[in-house]
Amino acid sequence: RTGLIQESHQIGKFIGHWLLRNPDAAKKNCRAAAYLNKGLYKKAIQKYKDALRIDKNFFQAHYNLGIIYLRQGLFDKAISENRKVLELRPFDVEARYNLAAAYGGKGLTDQAIAEYQKVLELDPDNADVFYNLGTAFKKKEMYGHAVRLFEKTVQLKPDDVEAHLELANLYLHKIKDRKKALFHYRRVLTIDPARQSAPKIRKMMRARQPCAVKSPSKTGNASSID
Repeated sequence: RTGLIQESHQIGKFIGHWLLRNPDAAKKNCRAAAYLNKGLYKKAIQKYKDALRIDKNFFQAHYNLGIIYLRQGLFDKAISENRKVLELRPFDVEARYNLAAAYGGKGLTDQAIAEYQKVLELDPDNADVFYNLGTAFKKKEMYGHAVRLFEKTVQLKPDDVEAHLELANLYLHKIKDRKKALFHYRRVLTIDPARQSAPKIRKMMRARQPCAVKSPSKTGNASSID
């Protein structure tokens, strides 16, 4: 899902601060950022580590290492780097978000939930956090919680097609509310009519209209739509 990794929007300001405090570390960081933007992760990692050898408290280097490790699926390393950022900057929203994402990637759902909830204390209208919390509670089979979180997502971000799809599938298969399921499937088709699963959604919706004649089927045979 887009938004798995939160990029910092204040890099320019941070680098200006470090150029004054430690220009050598800042220059290493800038070279690393150039490699990062080109997807040259190995070179970027080396330059960020060079910057940290000059100044171990250069939090931007820790932060960007965390981004690289998340992208590579190296969740233990991503957790470590984001924790180091938070030791230096306890209220850093992006690092807290990325820490939660790393916990989620590692399968530590409870820890991910705890960190996402801390993000909401700092950024209460972050739709991506509500979506990711919904996904986490769905994994825990706490479907009522998941629905409420996905509903909050679409309240904040009405055209979030993936959240509408999650709601449609949960209402249909877990909550057993066909009316709400059809509403959200319609929203999916309105927002993204060309998506690959659109024909399957339309076929399913026709089969579940009140006047449709259906052959008997076992509840367990239903499947979610992607």
